[in-house]
Amino acid sequence: MFRITQLIQSLVKTGNRIAEDRLSQLEDTSAKELTTVRLRPETKTYLQSQSESLGVSLSQVINMILDGVVSMEMKPAADNKIRGIYDRLMSLFEFHNINTVDMAKMLSGYGIKLSQLRHPDKFIDNISMDMLKEIADWFSVDYKWITGETEWMYSTREHTWYKDSYNFSLFLLEKSFRHPDLKVSVVKGNNVSFDNAEKLDEQVSRLYVGFILSYTHQFNGVSFTKYEICEFQRWNYEKCRGYLKFIFYFLDAVRSKIKSQGVSFSEDIVDNLMVGRLFPSTIKGMLSETWFIAEQTGDMKNNYDIEQNPVKYLNKFDRLIRLIQFGGPVTVSDIKYTTKDFSYGWVVTYLCNGKCHSEFYPCLATGLNDIYDKYMTEDPA
Repeated sequence: MFRITQLIQSLVKTGNRIAEDRLSQLEDTSAKELTTVRLRPETKTYLQSQSESLGVSLSQVINMILDGVVSMEMKPAADNKIRGIYDRLMSLFEFHNINTVDMAKMLSGYGIKLSQLRHPDKFIDNISMDMLKEIADWFSVDYKWITGETEWMYSTREHTWYKDSYNFSLFLLEKSFRHPDLKVSVVKGNNVSFDNAEKLDEQVSRLYVGFILSYTHQFNGVSFTKYEICEFQRWNYEKCRGYLKFIFYFLDAVRSKIKSQGVSFSEDIVDNLMVGRLFPSTIKGMLSETWFIAEQTGDMKNNYDIEQNPVKYLNKFDRLIRLIQFGGPVTVSDIKYTTKDFSYGWVVTYLCNGKCHSEFYPCLATGLNDIYDKYMTEDPA
C-alpha cells in the first residue's frame, strides 16, 4: 500500500506531466475557472493540471500551496526556538557537569526518562513551563534566558550590597549555615590595581568588584556546584568602595566560618560576568590572579565614605562577629529561614552556658541584636 506522502507525490508527478503537455499548446487553453487571484498563463495552466490530477478545485490547490509555503516558512522558526530551548537546557546541565543519567534522576518528577533525553525530539515533546522554571531555580538562571526571551543568563541585581553591607553579610552568614562548603569569590579585573582605581580618572582606571558564591547543592540524589552572582560595583566610586571595605572586614574576620578569596580576571571576563553573559563555571581554569581581602580594609573607624557613622556601623559588624565565634558566652550555631504561624522569619539556634536555645525572629538583624543584648557584655577595649 502507498503511504499518504507517496500517494501525493505520485499525483503531483501526474499533474506535472499534464502541465508540461498543456504548456506546449498554451493558446488552446482548456477549462477555465474563475479566481480572484490574477495568475500568469503558465502558472494558471500548471495549477489547473494539478487540480485535475488531485481531483480538487483550482482554489483549493492554491490554498494548499499557500498553506504549505507558510508552514515551511514558519515551522523552521518555531523549530529553531524549541531547539534553542533544548540547547540551553543541555548547556546548563553541561555547565554543572551533570551527565545524562543524573539528568533523568533530576527530571523524573516530570516523567522524563533516560531514553527521551537521548532523543531531542522526544524530550522536547515533554518540556513544560513548570519544568523550565524549576530548572532555572536549580541553577540560579533567568527563566526567560532558557526560553530565549532575553540574552542575560542571570541577574546580578538579585543580591545587592551597595549601601547595605551589613544585611549582605547577614545573607552570607545565613547561607553558610545552610551550605557549610560555601565559598565567596571576590572578583575584580586584573587590568587596574585598587590603588590606581582610587587615584586615577575612572575613564582610564575603571575597576569593578563583585561576588560569586559557590556551594554544593543536591536534588533527587544528584549533587552539583551551584553558583550565584552578586552585585558588581565600581571601586573608583568612594561610596561603593566604603561599603565594600566593610564586607571585606567581615569576610576576613569570619574566614574560619566562611571561605573567601580575592581573584582577578581579565576585564572581558569581568564585564561578561557582571552583565550575565558568562556562566561562572566556565571560568574555572582560566588565567587568574589572587589577592588578599584583608589588605583592602584600611582604617574602618575612619571609613567616612559610607552614608552613616563608621564607628557605629563597625560596632554592628563586631557584635555579629562575636556571636559566631566559638569560646564566647554565646555562640550562634544555626540560622534557618522558615515559617511560623503563617509568618516568615528566621529560627536562630545558639549555645549559652552549655544549653541549646532556639528562637524565632521575623527580622534576623533584630534577632541577633536581641540575643547579643541579653547574653553578651561589651568589650571594654
